Amino acid sequence: MSQASAFIKEKFLQFFLPLRNHPLIWSRYVNRVSKRLFQDSSVHLSDIQRALVAALRRDGIATIHIDHLFPNKHLLQSFQQWVNQHRSLAQVAQKKTFLIELVDSQITLDLGDPLVQFYLHPVLLDVINSYFQMWSTFYYYSLSVAQVMEPDSLRVYSQQWHRDPEEVMTCKVFVYIQDVDETSGPFSYVRGSHLGGKWRSIFPQRPPKGSYPPPQVIEGIVPSLDIQTVTGTAGTVIFCDTSGLHCGGYASQQERIMLTGAFLPTSSVWRKRYYLPPNIETLIQQQIGSPQSRFALTSGRLHS
Repeated sequence: MSQASAFIKEKFLQFFLPLRNHPLIWSRYVNRVSKRLFQDSSVHLSDIQRALVAALRRDGIATIHIDHLFPNKHLLQSFQQWVNQHRSLAQVAQKKTFLIELVDSQITLDLGDPLVQFYLHPVLLDVINSYFQMWSTFYYYSLSVAQVMEPDSLRVYSQQWHRDPEEVMTCKVFVYIQDVDETSGPFSYVRGSHLGGKWRSIFPQRPPKGSYPPPQVIEGIVPSLDIQTVTGTAGTVIFCDTSGLHCGGYASQQERIMLTGAFLPTSSVWRKRYYLPPNIETLIQQQIGSPQSRFALTSGRLHS
């Protein structure tokens, strides 16, 4: 896209998105189909899933260990094996050079990949969709290594407090592949900075852009009790609405290996960050059983 085209597109979105994001339009019109599908699906949540949804609605963030969400599935071991097999193919991220990416940003989706299967699993989607109150679209996934920073390095990009730009509500699901402590660049979040939360109004999104508050300002405004820093053992899963204020990846002494998956309402104007294989319809029929999983793949704007 030329600079002129990009400029025109941004100016249009600056005008269009605030109108589209009006609660009545966003909820009752542009997302009406996915909301109706969710309502008609009559999902039945387990006690664990209900607790996760309740925490998301209250705080914008919820955590659990993967073995509690998927007992006896040994998913962490599968993910760690995946990392060992793909680490030699990793590349430094083009923009966030403090990250090493193990998933190609132009990837064609493999429905047999354990990472993809995790993010399309109904247990996961039912939590996300219940938080959204609509069926969601699978936006992208990545697996990255946050490298140890040089001493006294400034925080850059997502290491700084920020709001993601994509939507009024955005749900990301992170998985720590190894233990993460304060020196490993843990994920941090301002509880209540999601839609409906008490900190929603500070440094709001500026569609089509997010928001990056000045350094150290958040700590001066938000009480420490409302800032959650997630340290934890390998297998810690974080559900989070990243339209809220968050940061992470500033590894001071130890690297951080983390899996990320993002989900958006179907109203999103952002293209998915993957390609679907040519025979996707056949593959979906053969490998994807749940309707909400099929919807997550085939709805929204496809990468082209």
